[in-house]
Amino acid sequence: MGGGWIDVHHHSYHPPLIAELRRRGVTHMAPGVPLPEWTVEDSLRVMDANDVRAAILSILLPDAALGQGAASLVRQANEWSAELVRDFPGRFGALAVLPMPDVEAALAEIEYALDVLGLDGVVMSASLADGRYLGDPAFAPVFDELDRRGAVVFVHPNPAYRCDCVGGPGFAAKVPPPLVDFVMDTTRAVADLLFGGTLGRCRDIRFVLAHAGGTVPFL
Repeated sequence: MGGGWIDVHHHSYHPPLIAELRRRGVTHMAPGVPLPEWTVEDSLRVMDANDVRAAILSILLPDAALGQGAASLVRQANEWSAELVRDFPGRFGALAVLPMPDVEAALAEIEYALDVLGLDGVVMSASLADGRYLGDPAFAPVFDELDRRGAVVFVHPNPAYRCDCVGGPGFAAKVPPPLVDFVMDTTRAVADLLFGGTLGRCRDIRFVLAHAGGTVPFL
């Protein structure tokens, strides 16, 4: 193909994934945010209208989906992403979602997604449902493996909007969380990776930070 943009922040929610989430009783990405109605045809139409040559697909699973049985759901999600890449060569790449905070399952999924499915890297939520950030020492084996592979890691705010990041009581009710809390979630994740030693140790990971890196460039 000729010129055009490459969109590295392109969420995809394959209809079978949405159906599986609903079967598991998950109906919202976060409070007040229903599961998206997404189709590949809609994505291609928007891409073509805006001179986007290719898009790198990523999935952010809601916290409610990452309990018991998360590893099997993650595996299905990654296989559906790989299917889209195969079906539309040259238009899509894809990043693998990981069953964090289960470190052993995440390591197994890195191997399967990158070596078997041939995906282009991984996407990780900046913060986890239990409140931990990516620099937590328990996650060192995951980042060490990604570093060994020189992998791409796309860091995205938790879709549940960690509204305790900034502001006092009622702040999120007045200010839409994506405007402030989203970018602060990314900022905190980067600071945690830095002060926890992950960034200094894992120098071969190629990090991509959503939303221009939160407030990191200014700080």
